[in-house]
Amino acid sequence: MNRRWAPSSYSGFTIVELLIVIVVIGILAAIVIVAFNGIQRQATESAAKTSLQGAGKVMEIAKTSTGSYPTALPASIRSSDQLTLSLVASTLPYYPGVNPVQNGVLLSEICQDLVDEGLGNGLNGGNATDEYITGCGNWNAGSMQVTGWTSRTFSTPISASAFADYAASIPNYGGYHPNRQSVERNFYLQLQSRLVAQGGSFPVTTFWDYWAAPGNGGIPVQNLPTAAPSGSTYCIQAVARDNSTWSVRPSGVITSGAC
Repeated sequence: MNRRWAPSSYSGFTIVELLIVIVVIGILAAIVIVAFNGIQRQATESAAKTSLQGAGKVMEIAKTSTGSYPTALPASIRSSDQLTLSLVASTLPYYPGVNPVQNGVLLSEICQDLVDEGLGNGLNGGNATDEYITGCGNWNAGSMQVTGWTSRTFSTPISASAFADYAASIPNYGGYHPNRQSVERNFYLQLQSRLVAQGGSFPVTTFWDYWAAPGNGGIPVQNLPTAAPSGSTYCIQAVARDNSTWSVRPSGVITSGAC
């Protein structure tokens, strides 16, 4: 007599086990995507820096031949499928060869220029103008204060990211002052970009002592050098497909951000 034996139990995955597997696969996929995006960003940044370094060399060669930088992008500097290169003209005065104290003077003057141009002002909910940033002051060689509705003191050394980091921390005030956040953020980002555009550099290591005088010690204020004539500077920027942007100027320093 033949007998058939049925298994006492069946093996397989439970719903909980399947869910765990799906979650694990999802986590691994997310890690792979993040890593891949990071590699892509690094590759794009590397390509942008290489292109801008080459473009800077072309501009220097052109200046050696003609005595000034070209006002149009030379034909040998070409965009690609990944990067769009462009020469950005500037009407701002450019001061070559500033020393550390003059660098601080330049930053302070640019700050006040922005105030005078109204970049610290914004419209409130009643369509009236509020002056959110009102002035810039230096009382000693170790710091600069930007005054306004919220005053902020920046102590030396001031790094290239100091203003951008502070701008990113400004809250959204909303309510009756909906434009205050965007006004203040733009002010500090302009302060950062204009220093480099006008011949200054980061870090800013010193300002001056307002009380300094012969016999008193301290660091005296110094006038800026004569502004360079037209054709003494340039800015080339590289914009990637994802709109990330880098730029280079005669100093050869490549910075993140537009001209």
